[in-house]
Amino acid sequence: MPYIGNRLNVIFYNGGAIYYHLNDINSFLDGWPAPNNLLKAVKEDMESTVHLAELRALGIIDKLVTGPFWRVVNKVDNILQLNTSLFKIKECFEKWCVNASELMEGKPLFDEDDVSIHKDDVYEALFIPTEDPDFDSLTRQALRTTYAWSPTHFRKASSGPATRRQVLEPLRDRENNFEHCSSYEHGIRKKLR
Repeated sequence: MPYIGNRLNVIFYNGGAIYYHLNDINSFLDGWPAPNNLLKAVKEDMESTVHLAELRALGIIDKLVTGPFWRVVNKVDNILQLNTSLFKIKECFEKWCVNASELMEGKPLFDEDDVSIHKDDVYEALFIPTEDPDFDSLTRQALRTTYAWSPTHFRKASSGPATRRQVLEPLRDRENNFEHCSSYEHGIRKKLR
């Protein structure tokens, strides 16, 4: 993965990689003779269903959204050529913050004839049926929560150059108004307070 200018996608890429290597990570941690507190904390995180669902969601976003978008960015000659792609992203974010089932089914953001989807081992691991409806539900909720702030952000950004205040104010408003949040996001926010 080229890292120059690729900060947009690194968290999503790494989330998918960690999810794929989960068994390797657990084997390594189980084999450590006297783990320190950091290794114990990592082991605990690797056993948390919520954390694993979040990692899976990050990986799904990499494979279907940010990875393909990055390939689109690298293909265009002019930033204005991204308008159609950005509008498509905006429409999908608005839809996915309500229902992320399409992502769970592996439906790509862009037409596969225009942008390739890297269907590698990580992709296969992310979309293996889990047979665990609770885990799938947590993954869907993590995907929805990821997109919950996006429509407001894109509306502000599309109305012209945005100041830092214009971008952050809607996010603060949404933090204090849980009516738009899923129960998952609300529970996480309560724990963090």
